[in-house]
Amino acid sequence: MREGAVRRATRLGRGWLAAALLATPLLVVPPSGAEGTESYVALGDSFVSGPGILPQQEGGCSRSTRNFPSLVAAGLGATAFTDASCSGAKLSDLWVAQGTNAPQLDQIGPDTTLVTFGTLGGNDLGMVDFAVSCFMGTCSGEPGDARHQAVEDLGDVIRAGIAEVKTRAPQADIVVVGYSHYIPATSCPAVGSIDAAEATYFQGLIDHLSAVLQAAAIEAGAAFANMNTIPGVAEHTVCAPPEQQWVRAIETYNDGYPLHPSSCGMNAYAQQVMRALQAHRGQPVDAFVDPCPAPLNEPVDPIGPDRDLDAVVHAEQTTRLRARCTTGRVVLRVRGGEGLVRRAAFRIGDHRIKIDREAPFTVRRPARRLASHRGKLRARVTVAAGDVRRIHVLQVRRPRCLR
Repeated sequence: MREGAVRRATRLGRGWLAAALLATPLLVVPPSGAEGTESYVALGDSFVSGPGILPQQEGGCSRSTRNFPSLVAAGLGATAFTDASCSGAKLSDLWVAQGTNAPQLDQIGPDTTLVTFGTLGGNDLGMVDFAVSCFMGTCSGEPGDARHQAVEDLGDVIRAGIAEVKTRAPQADIVVVGYSHYIPATSCPAVGSIDAAEATYFQGLIDHLSAVLQAAAIEAGAAFANMNTIPGVAEHTVCAPPEQQWVRAIETYNDGYPLHPSSCGMNAYAQQVMRALQAHRGQPVDAFVDPCPAPLNEPVDPIGPDRDLDAVVHAEQTTRLRARCTTGRVVLRVRGGEGLVRRAAFRIGDHRIKIDREAPFTVRRPARRLASHRGKLRARVTVAAGDVRRIHVLQVRRPRCLR
């Protein structure tokens, strides 16, 4: 059904599709109970700025007036809004000028009430160039290889950036933004010659980077906008019909940039950022409204990789990390996961406690041995179904015997 929709949209013409997307109503709703003034600063790379989405803002950096920060600002009724995102930005551009674009952190001040941090980190890893090499040729790798280690190495810089935001704007709420679900573990005309294994590896790198961003957010007490848990995300990858893609493949249909969000995707991401902010502020969380749903006469196939992704997302939402003290020992256990948890790596601060690859995912250690380590208790959990494998970060307060 989807390939037929692609062919139909192509016959109708790219100009028609772009016009239809520009005419799509914005569905972002302000957080319930929002009061007072909102001074909002958005930091990020091209996944935030929105290259190729018309109309574009003046001043370079390929910022669209319809990117998710602009939609969030409108939804909040922000009295002050600065979009500091810039196409091509790396983490270092938080502190140093990027061409004529000032350091992004310089846009934050003591009166700032909201900062969205990211997406950031993809350009440090050269993810777009790597993606193109996957789509146009071959790419392969394994969990824990050099690329995955490079992802892990970004954690310190991400944490430093969030800490700098807190220093410059101590009263601001921070929403760290993760990357989205680009490609299912399957093949379709939009992804060229990439096979299932390559698709899984490429999406695994993106998910790993999002997990690093999530861990940094949790550690800092910030909110995290998890784009992989948006309802129906698996139906809007690069393999969806053009009018339903949240992320473009190589063909953009005059709306977006290759391997970047479409205008429809920006609307979806804006809603998820708003929902994360609402939850963080203790406000009622708005229901998600799909801005470009499938036609009613074109049901979504519930089998295969999409089904696996839905199963993994649901399993993630059921996982819990528990910590308790008993006779001089602390016991950590990962529960839930509906049988899809494959690995749990337990840590306290920067100290690795244990990696467990079999259920029940449990670790027991003398409390006095762990009490000397600072930081929070975390578990990085790998959840998998079929060819879909994702990393989910759990965190729990230190039990009394570790305080």
